[in-house]
Order: sequence, then structure tokens, then C-alpha cells
Amino acid sequence: MSTTIWYIRGMDELRAYLKSLTAEDRVAFALRSGTTVGYLQKAISTSQRLSAQICINLELESGRAVVCEQLRPDIRWAEWEQLRSTVAAPAQADPTPQPTPPSPPEPQRAEQGVSNV
Repeated sequence: MSTTIWYIRGMDELRAYLKSLTAEDRVAFALRSGTTVGYLQKAISTSQRLSAQICINLELESGRAVVCEQLRPDIRWAEWEQLRSTVAAPAQADPTPQPTPPSPPEPQRAEQGVSNV
């Protein structure tokens, strides 16, 4: 099978995976993968080649529903195996709420008609 057919198959799998998500989940998935939904949709519609790093992130974030070998069959993924097994997708924001720093004290105002003497 030619590289082009495999590449199209990978993009079809990415399209199907994105369609399986809610709009909100698509946005979160793309952000965790280090990209945007708009970029992924453009890449799918124009058969644009995704970077190796984006492919790795998509694979990790999709739980291997979308795999690097199908997104970019032209890359020798065996050479990237160590990176694929050790790198995590971009760090997510810490969901732990951070304490709000205390507000500065309000300046004291002298009351009108009262002297401080």
C-alpha cells in the first residue's frame, strides 16, 4: 500500500476520533495535544502533514485511537520510540485552586469634622 493511502487513512481516523468527541472535548483534546481544533481541521481537509511531535501528542491524548504510523507513515517511528514512550503531552493546567492573595488594606480616611488631635 502506498504512503499516500496510509496517510489518508490516518487522517480519516483522526477525523472520526474528533467527530466522536463533543465540541468542548475536541477543544480540550487539541489543547492537550499542543494544537487547536482549527489547525487539526485544516490539516485534515488539506491533507497537510502534521509534525512528528503533534502526532505523538495526538497518539498519547487519544489513548492510541489515532496512531503516529497512520498519521505520518513516512517517518521512521522506530527511531522515535524512546521519545514516544517517555514524553508526555504538553503539561495541563493544575486543576488545584490556588489561594487568592489577600487584598491590600484600604487606606484609612479621617472622618470629616473629627480631628485626630
